[in-house]
Amino acid sequence: MALEAVEAIRQLQDRSSAKRRLAAKRLRKLGDSDAGPALLEALKNEVRDSRTWETQYQMTMALGTCGSPSDLPYLRDLVLQRDTLHAVHTAGGDAIVRLSYMEHTTLRRFAGA
Repeated sequence: MALEAVEAIRQLQDRSSAKRRLAAKRLRKLGDSDAGPALLEALKNEVRDSRTWETQYQMTMALGTCGSPSDLPYLRDLVLQRDTLHAVHTAGGDAIVRLSYMEHTTLRRFAGA
């Protein structure tokens, strides 16, 4: 994992929502799958505060780029919750589509299709 990604992962825990948001944007741009677990944990913490909806949106979008199909159950639950913010709901849908595609193509490779 590149130093830039390691630094961005560390920044996901910053006290400032703006810095966490920038870290998520950076990780999304880098597309480093090693960042997936850290993004998932950061998002789980972030969704507790509706004031940080922009940060939640960026983390969810980054998870769609850096995450894995194993993140799908959490994302599906997130978008089905009544109190999920609209922006996060939209980003969650995008992430689900991306990770579902990844899951589908992986399964096809294993099946020999």
